[in-house]
Amino acid sequence: MPQPGLGISAGFHAAHSGNVRARMNRPHAHDFHMLTVFLAPPRIANWGNKTTAQSVGLPSADDAIVWPAQKVWSTRWETDCECVTIRITVDFLQRVANSMGEPTLSVQPAVIRSDPFLVRSALTLAQAGRDQSSGDQLFSESLGTALTVRLLQAAGTQRPPLVRSPLDTAVLQQVARYIDAHLGRALSVPQLAAVAGLSQWHFSRAFKTATGLTPHQYVVQRRLLRAKELLETTERKLAAIALDVGFASQSHLAVHFRRQFGQTPGQYAGRR
Repeated sequence: MPQPGLGISAGFHAAHSGNVRARMNRPHAHDFHMLTVFLAPPRIANWGNKTTAQSVGLPSADDAIVWPAQKVWSTRWETDCECVTIRITVDFLQRVANSMGEPTLSVQPAVIRSDPFLVRSALTLAQAGRDQSSGDQLFSESLGTALTVRLLQAAGTQRPPLVRSPLDTAVLQQVARYIDAHLGRALSVPQLAAVAGLSQWHFSRAFKTATGLTPHQYVVQRRLLRAKELLETTERKLAAIALDVGFASQSHLAVHFRRQFGQTPGQYAGRR
């Protein structure tokens, strides 16, 4: 049965289906783009329609099927399988294409062979949807955007353009100040891109080029440093510190803190 995933309101939905029964679906169409990533593939899978005959044949783990919105198709699995299904709204894919400077870029029916990035991204998004405390809005948006870019690269009608030049120092400092001033709030790539005056696509790429970190990694790092500072200078409870610096819970803070500093916040505070 499909497990809960991120809501389609975010622009995409990820659901992990651990046991998809062998079946045949009648011709149908969706109002969203669909990406099915096989983890344990069926023995034989057929898909397509009368005008676009496609067949996966004997899919392997890490293979994926892409089917665009509003296109009629049918599928048939000869044996049970395990997969992650990603649904991407038409508006979200168009926003990503626009931010890449390619407003006419769109996906076509395709088979993507052995793409570990798509598999890791799909699984991580599905996990984030099941456990909201382990993934925040910025992380999900960043990964969902990156997955959509990869989808456009693999199944798009055009190739994405090269990344623009990195952020200049003044703009980077402005973004950094904004992040530090809003650590306790939900931060998203669109917000940060607007501060920089760039599209989401170019901001994310330019930010990583300039800092060596994705926007999400940088925000987590700044939140951890702020938490560490509060542990050193105040007697506040760990749960309050976690919320103040933007983590979903004390346990969420503890996981990242231990990963970064080799000890839990409680252990660090106790050593003062």
